[in-house]
Amino acid sequence: MKKLSYILHGLLFFAICMTMNGCMKDAYKGPGEDEKEKPEPPVPDGEDDYLPDFSVPKNFDWNEAYVKIPLTGNVNIDNIKVFFPHLKYNKSFVYSYTFDDCTVMAYSRGFNTINKKWIDYHRFFHVGQERTTGSYPDKTLGYTDGCGNERRFTVGVAIWPDSRNQNIDDFMNPTTHKPDKYYPHLVWKDVAPMLDFGNEIYFHDIDTNGDDTVDGILNGMKKSQNITESFLGRKMKILARPGGNNDYVAAARLYDDIVFTAVESKTDIGSPLNVTFDNEIDLNNVSQYRRFVESTPTLAQLWPNISAASLSGTYPWLHDFSHGPENFQYVLDLFTKLNDEYGKDGSDCVWFATLDEVYEYNYLRNNCIIEKSLSGNDLILRFSCPSSELPDELMFHRDFSVIIEGVSVPTNTSISSGKNVYGLSYAKQKDDNWMININCNKSLMDRAERYTSLYEKEKSASAKEDALYFVNQLREDLRKPFENRIR
Repeated sequence: MKKLSYILHGLLFFAICMTMNGCMKDAYKGPGEDEKEKPEPPVPDGEDDYLPDFSVPKNFDWNEAYVKIPLTGNVNIDNIKVFFPHLKYNKSFVYSYTFDDCTVMAYSRGFNTINKKWIDYHRFFHVGQERTTGSYPDKTLGYTDGCGNERRFTVGVAIWPDSRNQNIDDFMNPTTHKPDKYYPHLVWKDVAPMLDFGNEIYFHDIDTNGDDTVDGILNGMKKSQNITESFLGRKMKILARPGGNNDYVAAARLYDDIVFTAVESKTDIGSPLNVTFDNEIDLNNVSQYRRFVESTPTLAQLWPNISAASLSGTYPWLHDFSHGPENFQYVLDLFTKLNDEYGKDGSDCVWFATLDEVYEYNYLRNNCIIEKSLSGNDLILRFSCPSSELPDELMFHRDFSVIIEGVSVPTNTSISSGKNVYGLSYAKQKDDNWMININCNKSLMDRAERYTSLYEKEKSASAKEDALYFVNQLREDLRKPFENRIR
């Protein structure tokens, strides 16, 4: 009887994992020896159930979003031009990557590879989980802001806030299963460090309670939104269409919170759009084409269109996605090659960003009003942007770049700003213009504090690197107190 019991338990475990997208395939194995040192906790709290508050202001005060730039020489304001470049940081093309189906590999492999975190060779690795065998990547992967500061690659993950099956009561908040090295789904604790570092979450499959009509899907989307907000303090606004089901796209058009969809094939109203930013474009309710890379699982197959995009001159937006494939290494190799050829260790012409970030920058570029004035020899730029089509509570990346033509700025100048400008960087460009990067997200201060506090607690090289990553993005006067604590 005991033997029969073991067999039945084994069969049950196999059925569970097959239900969860085939998690019983061979676990990823890689070279290397066990690391003996204590891992750095990815969420800086030490408590299993703690989640930071990721809410954003429901009303943003643009009155304090300005910069003051000292100039030299005779200044004629009519000769000064200020405008948004086609892409943030004045890059040549933008690349996005999405992991579908709420896979923990978005965290365990994608996020950890980009951010030089522990890669466990058990691919279903969760926040706070005890390590097995694995290794650390050699470096972070990213690009620069055009002013010498690192920006790490960010990815999106399509999540399941309200999904279950006969074995698991809640995929993202399970009480019947403990997330471990065999549990393939993201849980809320895994999402937290990803959001901290600028990654994003999207709508995907939802629970319709048996009503698979457009109305049923719409009601399910609203329920998923409420669950997401209850855990994170913020909402989602992007749909990654699941399973080619165009009823989801139709439901998204009826839901004001969803502003953009990503699809791999034709929708109910036509073909998806290959987006370029050489001309002004309104992305509201656009369905963007995304490429399914599991059907072309080699770097050599994926690279040609990326290489062509970098040279096109049309500021194209490429979007690839997968489900966390068995042969995951080619995705990580792709990220590394993007870093080495078009990122911070190469030509630095790629903007590797989430769908939210690209959408929001384009919205600001199209709608933000720039008011320029002179006070003595100081150029004052004030920014304001209506929120009629994109409510403030759905704006998670209120940061942007502007180009200034026709000015002479003193060497080692110091640019001041309003109190709603938390991050500030600037540099002269090759054509003698100036680029200024302005970050109006208070969350930058919150993350600088969170990761500086973690460093003070852990005193590890990894924690210091993360703290400085956020601190270096702050404007100078806000940066110094953190630097003193770190050093």
